[in-house]
Amino acid sequence: MIYDKLIVALLSALATEREETTNATIARYLVTHIEDLDDVTVKGVASACNVGVGSVSRFCRETGFRGFDELRRALMEDS
Repeated sequence: MIYDKLIVALLSALATEREETTNATIARYLVTHIEDLDDVTVKGVASACNVGVGSVSRFCRETGFRGFDELRRALMEDS
């Protein structure tokens, strides 16, 4: 169930953000690598997206999660 929330949040971010925004970059990375995220860190996502850790944390909160840890738990629970 939470995994559904994750997919909806990521696809919503992709649909509503301009392509070049930080949020769109993070959402695109997460959607593209969703099967490989079970052991990724917030620093790893930030590095892969060329953004700061704070940007990834902010993205998580803006998409309905308390932070990256909750987003990651959602992935772990349903994978």
